[in-house]
Amino acid sequence: MRNMIQIVGGIAAAGAVAAGATAFTASGVLKDASVASGVAVGGSVSITANEGAKVMSMKVKQTAADPDQLTGVEAVVVAADGSTSLPNSAVVKAKISGTGGTAGAVAWSSCTKATDTYTCNLSGYYTAITAVEIAMIPYTP
Repeated sequence: MRNMIQIVGGIAAAGAVAAGATAFTASGVLKDASVASGVAVGGSVSITANEGAKVMSMKVKQTAADPDQLTGVEAVVVAADGSTSLPNSAVVKAKISGTGGTAGAVAWSSCTKATDTYTCNLSGYYTAITAVEIAMIPYTP
C-alpha cells in the first residue's frame, strides 16, 4: 500500500510540473546561483545576475495556444540588498538560452519594466529554456 501511495504522489507531482510549474520563488538568487527546479517546464535552469542585482523570482512566459512554446521570462529584479528598487535609469537586459523552437541564436534582449518586474521577450520561442542571464547596464548604487 505504501508503494501505491508513493506512486500516486509521484504522478501528482509530475503532473503539477507538467501543468505549468514553471516559476520559482525564493528569497533571492545572487550572482552565479543555480535554480534546481521548474523554470524550464519540468527541468532546471541556470540563472545569473551581474553585480548589484538580485533576482527575487522568475517565471517563464508561454503562449496561450501552445504552452510548450516558451516566449520569454518575467523576473522580479531588485538591488543586491533584496529590497531597493533599481533606479529608473538602469537598463535591464536578458540573455535567454534554450533548445527547440524558432528563437534561434542566443542574444541579449531588452526588458520592459513595470515596478520591479521586468518582461524579457524572445524573438521566437524555445521548447526548453536552459539558462537566463540578467544584466543591468549601467547601474550605480
